[in-house]
Amino acid sequence: MTSPEEPREHVPAGSGPPRKRVRWAVASALATILLAGAGATVVVARLRDGPAGVAGDAQAGGSVAGDCNANGVNNVIHCEARAPKIANVEVREGSPWYLWFDGPPDRLPAPPERTVGEMSCYDAGFMAWVRSIDRFHLTDISKTVVLSAGTPDLVTLTRATVSLGTRKAVPPGSGTWVKCVFGGDGFFYHHDITIDSQQQTTTVVETTGDDSEIDSGPAEAMPPASVALADKSQDLVAIHVKSKPDHAYTGFVTITASVNGETRTLSLGGPQSPLRWVAMEPAEGADWYAPDDAGKWHKNWSPLCGSFCSGF
Repeated sequence: MTSPEEPREHVPAGSGPPRKRVRWAVASALATILLAGAGATVVVARLRDGPAGVAGDAQAGGSVAGDCNANGVNNVIHCEARAPKIANVEVREGSPWYLWFDGPPDRLPAPPERTVGEMSCYDAGFMAWVRSIDRFHLTDISKTVVLSAGTPDLVTLTRATVSLGTRKAVPPGSGTWVKCVFGGDGFFYHHDITIDSQQQTTTVVETTGDDSEIDSGPAEAMPPASVALADKSQDLVAIHVKSKPDHAYTGFVTITASVNGETRTLSLGGPQSPLRWVAMEPAEGADWYAPDDAGKWHKNWSPLCGSFCSGF
């Protein structure tokens, strides 16, 4: 914003230089204009000279309505605050506790150097590497959808479906379990969406409370149920796929959402980059493997206590 140009004063011949005039404070004017963003009516006036401590009369101005911008002096500005729109639907990587490797422990590939020392599926680099290895499967698709809304946004997640690529039976005790999260709690999700790959149905459950006490509502068919978000808030939605036990899958999930009336479709994985998961978890007391700080795989090894905390 530029300060209005001060009118030039006419000085009669022989009357000497003009008296020093009072200039308005630019900083004060800017602060006043900012108040207009809150929906206020602001009068911006330039003062005439007057005796010390006495303000002069304001010059006549105009009335401006709209975007809170005006040039000149003594303008009455009528404007309404409009919060920025932050409506968005975003897909984020999850953080599974275990991975299943389709092969023996001695065939586990060495993780890239940039992830050595993390030993955790909370690390984005480690998870990107896992997703790139065909023989690694997660115990679920491990994806999170984040809904964000401002005022007066309306964001609605209306549908979630799964498209299967391959399915194969997994013999009991086959493969190798990899543990990649040690200690700590998981995230608190406001909604859980479960897609049944066999029945081709989807349900949504709303959760309330906090990390210490979580209350889950009833499972509702989706659609017609949906996850709606309005006003200034954010919603974490966990996406699960329920599949036939003891089987390994590839496929992808399609999410449909409405953002301020605009339909958006997001793909979690795809035909050329499918998600991989198994419908099983390690049995109680089963061995696992984890990479140490040098990237070498060790049986029942933990970054918290090395090989001394088997079963932790």
